[in-house]
Amino acid sequence: MVYEQLKSLRLHYLAEHMEQFLVQAKKSSWSPEQLISRIVELEIIEQSNRSTHARLKASKLGKAKLMADFDWNWPKEIERGKIEELMMCEFVSQHKNIILAGPQGVGKTMIAKNIALNVINHGYKVLFTTAADLVIDLGSQESTAAL
Repeated sequence: MVYEQLKSLRLHYLAEHMEQFLVQAKKSSWSPEQLISRIVELEIIEQSNRSTHARLKASKLGKAKLMADFDWNWPKEIERGKIEELMMCEFVSQHKNIILAGPQGVGKTMIAKNIALNVINHGYKVLFTTAADLVIDLGSQESTAAL
């Protein structure tokens, strides 16, 4: 019964971990204020995690190699400082677009996916697609309105 009530209040973390939480509260002799504060703290963390997961799922990013695996020595023309600046995601709050251009196989998609992951972690929504997939999608639209 309490489980359903907690879920209806969207207190998902507490609903899933109530027994452990109550044991910890009793063991630590938490005051009512400490108890409520800890519930709020954990629920905020849980909500943030669920929100990030939902944004990640909706982004259609798929799997991505981490930038730690990127070979900065090739291609030689890459501007590492500029890429690292883009990873900070300030362009989003400034309402700026970015375009990664270059020949095939130099890591544009890997870089774009890592930037997108950082944007998601900053609380923004992302929808990832490649130019090829975008052209295919546009070409498959049956009406001008859909296009």
